[in-house]
Amino acid sequence: MDEKKSLLEVARSFNAVGANTANRWLREAGIEVRPRGWNVNGFQSDEHRKAFVGNQSGENHWNWKGGVSSEGARYRASAEWARIRREVYERDGWLCQECGIRCLNTRDSKKHPKRKIQCHHVVPRRLGGPDHPDNLITLCMSCHHRIERGEAHKELIA
Repeated sequence: MDEKKSLLEVARSFNAVGANTANRWLREAGIEVRPRGWNVNGFQSDEHRKAFVGNQSGENHWNWKGGVSSEGARYRASAEWARIRREVYERDGWLCQECGIRCLNTRDSKKHPKRKIQCHHVVPRRLGGPDHPDNLITLCMSCHHRIERGEAHKELIA
């Protein structure tokens, strides 16, 4: 049999025997069966892989949004924002200004995520608050979430 059929096609030719049973029968009969799965033992060619993956990157990716980050996202990823945050953290001694706990940087906060250091805008950016150290304080993640939820609740009531 030189035809390349799927196990499901072979199973159907045996009157709807399941694919696993067909696989076992073929192996027991000494018939070579291709491995199952994605790119097992190189059965998927490089050309096929490049064509498949290449059609799902950049503009062809289903989640493409034009390749443009928002101005805010670009700023928060900038060296300037990192410098301002570090200045605030050092000014506040890496202590949460709400509960007084020593905050941890991103790398060290993996074991204690609630202690992760965050920079909080006293006057929120959405209300025109500037990214200036005078408008920023150091908070742990736990206090930051609690304060943000409280402020958001106050805005909804007002």
